[in-house]
Amino acid sequence: MTLAALANGNTLVAYTSQTTLKTAIASSTGTVQTTGQYTVGPTASHVIATDFNGDGNLDLAVSNFGNTDTNTGGNVAIFLGKGDGTFTAGPTANAGQTPVSMYAADFNGDGKIDLAVADLTVGSISVLLGKGDGTFQSPVAYMLAGTAGCPRNSTVSILLGKGDGTFQAPITYPTGGTTTTYLASMDLNGDGKPDLIAAAQLDTISFLFGNGDGSFQAPVEYVAGDMPEYFALFPTSSGAMVATVDGVSYDLVLMPVLPNGQAAAPQVHPLTASVSGVAAADLNGDGYPDMVAANGTLTVLIRKPGAEFAAPVSYSLESGSQAVAVALADLRGDGHNDAIAAAAANSSSATGGTVDVALGNGDGTLGAQTSYAIGGPPRRCRLWDQRRGHRRFQR
Repeated sequence: MTLAALANGNTLVAYTSQTTLKTAIASSTGTVQTTGQYTVGPTASHVIATDFNGDGNLDLAVSNFGNTDTNTGGNVAIFLGKGDGTFTAGPTANAGQTPVSMYAADFNGDGKIDLAVADLTVGSISVLLGKGDGTFQSPVAYMLAGTAGCPRNSTVSILLGKGDGTFQAPITYPTGGTTTTYLASMDLNGDGKPDLIAAAQLDTISFLFGNGDGSFQAPVEYVAGDMPEYFALFPTSSGAMVATVDGVSYDLVLMPVLPNGQAAAPQVHPLTASVSGVAAADLNGDGYPDMVAANGTLTVLIRKPGAEFAAPVSYSLESGSQAVAVALADLRGDGHNDAIAAAAANSSSATGGTVDVALGNGDGTLGAQTSYAIGGPPRRCRLWDQRRGHRRFQR
């Protein structure tokens, strides 16, 4: 699921469900209205929002990894936005056999948005240079050491850009553990050089400090519970915070990162159910980022001065749905961040889903809730702010 802040203050909700892309508009009052349903292909997967044709309206790209038996028929479908929350079906682009996750950016500095697409089966990343009208040049594939969408070995691959939309041969770095499952970048030690943070099963979070020339130092590993499949990463006044999930105990593990890039002892917060999504934002106006975890309920952890968090407080969704992903944003423009949950209609549902909005009270608590049926089971929440031109929260 993608949440995109429109220029008029409303929020676009876009999500994939089996073969279709569905869209809705969340208003500044917190109401949600369905706006469209669009056919994508046999297996619609990820969706991202950005302006592909330069008209000032948000467009959507949807990956479809095709026939899962033959690994054929995959593509990326573009839907051009009209500016009112509705879309026109645009071109499709080939991007490997089974395209899954995507990232949009201007890779060659020509002012046009390009696409990088991970191929689940082949283990490659395809780069499609944008023409500025919603269409793309033929993809150029770069092979990685593992499998791009679901890697099978404990490495990350760095592809250094040449400035023209092409990339040098991948350079691989071991991350420790057995399987690298999630990756992010931030300057952890304050030297002005981007570093890498990787979740590596079975039990580590690895820091790879950047040398500033596209190369990285050997990984520094920290134990972070069992099977930390993904994490949230956000800056703090005293460094950074890595929030991950113990895949066995389902505990939320919060690992403070000191200004010198070293990780402090993790804080473990036992929760009552598996955490499938996390988000961070200031919920009580004290300037510290607080945490919200989706674990069936919405579980709020308020950060205290220093780096510790208060005991978790859980909010059940009044719709009876099970929260599987969460994003935080100020939907009403009142200065208070609200929680938007992507939820399955029940714990065993394979088809039903809802978007549940819990309004923030500004004091660290969540208040009035509203639920909206969306059809198929959602995958994740992602927020894009068109007014600022960048993605703000994800998981």
